[in-house]
Amino acid sequence: MNSLVGAGRVAGVAGAACIVFAVVGCGSQTVEGRPTAAVQAGQPAFDPCLLPGEALMVAGADPATKDHDFFDVRMQGWNLCSWTADWYFLGVAAVTHSVDDVRANPNNTDFAPAVVGNRDAFTYHEVRDTDRKRCDVAFGSPGGTIMIRANTKGGLDPVEDPCIVATRSANTLDPYLPRP
Repeated sequence: MNSLVGAGRVAGVAGAACIVFAVVGCGSQTVEGRPTAAVQAGQPAFDPCLLPGEALMVAGADPATKDHDFFDVRMQGWNLCSWTADWYFLGVAAVTHSVDDVRANPNNTDFAPAVVGNRDAFTYHEVRDTDRKRCDVAFGSPGGTIMIRANTKGGLDPVEDPCIVATRSANTLDPYLPRP
């Protein structure tokens, strides 16, 4: 989901890092029409930082604000990228953890069914997010899970329900996301 420039960027990194905690608590594969990258052992095959800029703009994010991983440090089992949108940060993570791992994590709550394209998905919040300023939508992918997060920028109130934003963004990006 690299440090972000400025205070708003730091909040974005913090939001991206929250995706990691929400799930675990503290060669090259080519598929036509899908972004790919060289795969390191134990890493997801999909790299969300390769999503097309046009799709990100339709999803409401600014492709020029792309932020890789966690302060440019790749975490084992995670490929993460985030972008700035109007009042929120949009994060996309490919993880090697299963959707069952996400559901079983006691730090996650308020699971609700969702649909992304033609695949079953669900939204959820982190227990500690009592103000409901961020929301994740998650669904299975080859070798793990894809998570898309809408995370309200620090000091702002959500303009729209973050779960609606995350699900809408996931549906916009769906044609570029790997399928099981």
